[in-house]
Amino acid sequence: MKKSCHSIGPLSNNIIVSVISNSHAFALLRDEWNELLETSNQNTIFLRWEWLYNWWQVYGVGSHHLCIYTARKYGVLIGIAPLYVKKTYNFFNEIVFLGSNIVCSDHLDFILHKRTEAGLVDEILSAIARNHLWDAIELRNLSSTSTIIGGILAFFPHNRVFVDSKNTICPYIQLTLPWETIFSAYSPVIKNCQKRKSKKLEKLHKISYYETASDSDAKNMYPHFLGLNKMRFEHKKMLSPFCDAKFAEFHEKIISDPAWKDMLRLGFLKADDSFIAGIYLLTYNNSYCYYQSGFDPAWESYSPGTLLLHDCIKTAHERGAKEFDFLQGNEKYKSNWTKTVRYNTKLRIYNNNFRSLWLYSILALKSYFIKFMRSIQSHVAVFSFIKTGTTISEPFRLILRHLKIRN
Repeated sequence: MKKSCHSIGPLSNNIIVSVISNSHAFALLRDEWNELLETSNQNTIFLRWEWLYNWWQVYGVGSHHLCIYTARKYGVLIGIAPLYVKKTYNFFNEIVFLGSNIVCSDHLDFILHKRTEAGLVDEILSAIARNHLWDAIELRNLSSTSTIIGGILAFFPHNRVFVDSKNTICPYIQLTLPWETIFSAYSPVIKNCQKRKSKKLEKLHKISYYETASDSDAKNMYPHFLGLNKMRFEHKKMLSPFCDAKFAEFHEKIISDPAWKDMLRLGFLKADDSFIAGIYLLTYNNSYCYYQSGFDPAWESYSPGTLLLHDCIKTAHERGAKEFDFLQGNEKYKSNWTKTVRYNTKLRIYNNNFRSLWLYSILALKSYFIKFMRSIQSHVAVFSFIKTGTTISEPFRLILRHLKIRN
């Protein structure tokens, strides 16, 4: 029988690092995990046990292997590296964060006890280094201010270590400021929309804002949100992420989990008897995260999504929340709400073996090929437009999409 948890042994300072390798042992960590998280500097909703365990139940299938490193001192849990091993090209072993895929978990990190944070990174990295079966480590959606970045750079001085120079922007609103200061930072577009369109809508219709108040309420209202979300994406001629079977299954689990009753809120804007906009918010540690939204295109002229988002931000401020997080992404609409940003980054470390060199070479060639294709696409599009007034770049987009690279 495969062991669910095995100890690597005491490394130093009476710290014992173990590896959790199956779901049963992962499940038993729930209370200790959340207790450590709540007293750490990494206390975000995307590192909650419930978020990552449910993620693993949905996405941890096939060739993936659980690889959670836990550090204990005198039996007390003081550190967690929430990782798993995935197969790249069905051959190479890459160690990555739990939750780092389409679900868009932001601000991922190691969870470390505050008083032992400085030295604990080395202890966990020593345990990972003793496992010679990995070819690369890729840590995505990592806060650019994370303490583990410096620890990794110092610990792997002779490995190929890459820190992504193109950090991902993460806009947010600091809600501890006076409301007048927050509202004044909105762009003129948002201010005018909130003032004019709300008055116009209220003049013609009976308007109300609704927020789910319990887990059963959220479960009952979830189909209404999904309908609005899918309408929004269909209007943009795109597929909603909820159309993906695994993505939908993951959120069904989250919605159905009673532990989320205070951490998940669905908000709605109602005109007369119709729900015309919906929003999916995550609330944790005095912070609101804007996860997804939707609206009925028939009401687009009133900008219902903007009106609902404004109401949610104002409500969060009134409740004493410290921030409203738009999560990662440089979508243009976010800059209309705030200019305050932080950054996520990506670390990639290659092991010192032939397989790692092989993987590094493959990915480098792939990167060069993508840049080459984009260059050709650009030149062909310009030439075609000059000659005919149209572009013929769609074949190149399809190739890039096949390579799973956003064009």
